[in-house]
Amino acid sequence: MIATLHGNKRGDQTFSNLSVNQLYEDSRGLLWVATREGLNIFDRKNDKITPIYKSNGLPDNVITGIVEDNNKNMWVTTSNGVSNIIVGTNPKTGDNTYTYYNKRLF
Repeated sequence: MIATLHGNKRGDQTFSNLSVNQLYEDSRGLLWVATREGLNIFDRKNDKITPIYKSNGLPDNVITGIVEDNNKNMWVTTSNGVSNIIVGTNPKTGDNTYTYYNKRLF
């Protein structure tokens, strides 16, 4: 089945840009949407999109690649460096948390 997504199902959140460079579904079922204007993490189970931008700590807004390692850590490449994103869970709310470790090129 092919689906076109512009945001979450409720329609109250949209992706940062519809020009998508890459999609990646991780082992948790999160959909990582790489765009030219930031990273969007779509938790389809909770119908929530978490946008992440350079202003939040990424090396750049142009996302070029996404991969998950054997420890369930995410690696995101940008036009200006790489980010290791550790996904956690807030024990009180159950919401995902994201911690970034960056290596900038410039």
